[in-house]
Amino acid sequence: SAPSADGSGDVEECEVKVLFELMTRSEAKEIQGDMDKAQNVLPEKVKGWEGICDDKDSPIPFDAGNLVALLDVPYVERAFAIGLIQASNGAPAKNSKAGSDG
Repeated sequence: SAPSADGSGDVEECEVKVLFELMTRSEAKEIQGDMDKAQNVLPEKVKGWEGICDDKDSPIPFDAGNLVALLDVPYVERAFAIGLIQASNGAPAKNSKAGSDG
C-alpha cells in the first residue's frame, strides 16, 4: 500500500516485484529486527524491479539513481527491507514460481 499520487490521502495498493541479491543465513540473522541495518544494505542488495511506476503510470527503470530516490521514501525503503529479510530467510515470494527471477 502506498499513498496515492493525486495527494488525496487515499491509499493505493499495487503489486511490485523486487529482485534481491540474497544474503546468507548469518547475514540475514544479523540484521533481522534491526531496520536500520537492513535499510543500510539495500543499495547493494536490490538488483532490479518490475511494476514501479511514476504518477503517470509510466514504468520507472531500475538504475542507481532511481533506487536512491525510491529508498528516500520511508514506506518504500521499509517494504524493500522487509522483503529482503523475508526472501533471505527463505520465505516464498507472493505469486512466485520456482526458477523465476522475481
